[in-house]
This record gives sequence, structure tokens and C-alpha cells, in this order.
Amino acid sequence: DNNGTSYITVDDHTDFDFTDEITIAMKVILPASGGGFVLCEKVNEYRLQVVDTNTLEFAIYTGGAYSTALTYSYTPDTAFTIVATYKSTSSGQKLYINGSLEDSDSVSGAINNSTGDFCLMATAGGNNIAKSGTSMAYFGLLNAEVNSTWVTNYHSNSLYDTSDGNDEITSISFVGSDTVTPDAELGLFGAY
Repeated sequence: DNNGTSYITVDDHTDFDFTDEITIAMKVILPASGGGFVLCEKVNEYRLQVVDTNTLEFAIYTGGAYSTALTYSYTPDTAFTIVATYKSTSSGQKLYINGSLEDSDSVSGAINNSTGDFCLMATAGGNNIAKSGTSMAYFGLLNAEVNSTWVTNYHSNSLYDTSDGNDEITSISFVGSDTVTPDAELGLFGAY
């Protein structure tokens, strides 16, 4: 669980720059949002965030601005999976929730590459920190667009089981704004 004060920052590195394709995958429980907060962002490249009124947004930065965000209205304090994808040449942005496509568009163009830091649960500098009660069981950042079979399998083979009525999921303890070396063995980033 995030306590509302912790986040992770990774100094700018080319391992977090994507040109044509990206997938962001998370298993989360999100609290009610009285104000926005960021789940994952590389400034002026890609962003997955919560905005007012319990709405999740995913957007790619291309052509000098963030594209119109894909959105999903979530139920607070309920576990769900998020898979956000982008492929510049054919697919545009896609937002899957619990294995189903919720929103998509036909945006195209290369993803901007910036010198900004990668941030998990906040923006650079510790702004827009995830609200207390935000829980994340898994985070994946991939340099390719995954297909619908991958999305279905990701949701079906989730790390949490709510069949007993318990929505608690395994949480990642946040270590604050520490500098993390890409390719370090943290269990946060995986290559697929």
C-alpha cells in the first residue's frame, strides 16, 4: 500500500524510452480520487494517471503534445488489472481493464523521447503522489504492444484471488525517491 508520501524515480535512461510501441501493465486497487495522481509516467513520453472523479487516463506524447487520453471510470477500493498499449504504425492507443478492451483510438506517430525521469506513483520531483490506499501487486513496462491473448492471460493469471471475498493483494513496499539502476534486480521491471 502506498502511504501517500512514497514514490520511485528512475533517472533518465534510454531503457525507458520507446519509439513505436509500449505496454504498461498493472494490477491495482485505487482509492476514491478527490484529486489526481500519477501511477506511471515518463515526462513528455507516456502517462498513466488518475484524474478527478475516479477516472483512469492513459496517453502517449506524440507530435509535440499528449494525445487525447483514453479513459476508464473505476470503482474505488476494488482490485483490477490495467493494460495500456500503443503501436504507432497500426493500432493506436488501447486501454484494457480486467482483460477487456475499454477504450481505443487511431493515434499514430512516434513516441517523443525526452530527458525526463521515469516515475512510479508520482511525477518527477514527487508531485502528484499516489493517494494513500493505492495498492499495486504487479507492474510491467514492455517495449512492444501485446496482443489480446496476452491481455487475457495476464488478467486470468493474476496475482490476487478475490473468490473468498478478500480483495487484498500483495503490495510492493515503496522505497521513496531513490535512484534505481535500470536492469537492477528489483522485481519491478520485466522484459517480455
